[in-house]
Amino acid sequence: MAKTGIDCYQDHAPRKEWLEDFFSDPQDFLLNYTLGSGMIKSFRKFLTDVLIIPERSKDRTEITETGKLIIRLGLRESTAWGIMLINGCYSTVLNWFVKNVKPNLSYTIDMLNDAIIAEYPKARKNRVPRVYKQILSLPFGTKLGFGKVTEEGKETYFQRSTWSDPEPLVILYALYKFAVACGDYYEFTLTRLLDHDIDSDGVSPTEIFCLERETMVPILKGLAINYPEYISVTFTHDLDAISLNREKAPIDVLKLITDER
Repeated sequence: MAKTGIDCYQDHAPRKEWLEDFFSDPQDFLLNYTLGSGMIKSFRKFLTDVLIIPERSKDRTEITETGKLIIRLGLRESTAWGIMLINGCYSTVLNWFVKNVKPNLSYTIDMLNDAIIAEYPKARKNRVPRVYKQILSLPFGTKLGFGKVTEEGKETYFQRSTWSDPEPLVILYALYKFAVACGDYYEFTLTRLLDHDIDSDGVSPTEIFCLERETMVPILKGLAINYPEYISVTFTHDLDAISLNREKAPIDVLKLITDER
């Protein structure tokens, strides 16, 4: 059976002004939206992918617990965008990009089309690259380094880049998401996080944000010092160990983040 779902946003990738309007008054936006039917359907799909609204609900204005906390953070800083990006990387569209567009390499639209259609034969040519171009124009790309788009003559190039100033608590949230997705894999190594060739349900924060060992080690050490109830690490005597608290969950980290803002 052919795979489907990569073009779930169709021709309506999320736009910053939609998110700003939604965050300013979520209930009113969901009840009295002015977007066209195709736009609101795609935008609701995006809100589902980043865990702000539930996938199925009789109440079309329902916001998840995760969503309420993200909305509390607001869009002015990178935190909410980082949390949404992490959540989104467990959905089809963003997961494909993070898994198939490698850092420090340039991809043309034709290269993306060929790779997408090889995996999703029913995907419409050029539709998904246009979605990625719009997504990368959001702070996902401009602030968090998820990727950038450059134009050279008639050619468009896509390239992954690095979050230059990663927020430690956002990384902690990503670690807990990774642990849960890997089947409660609460003890692992930085070496494992940096190995992106392993077939895994969990998406490492190093893969999402293109972070190297020399960036991760001080972040992890700082987290262990400041939040010992959430994480402990060892990077001495050739040991490489990260342990998360099995009594905690991603939502607990998100509550911690919102409480500190």
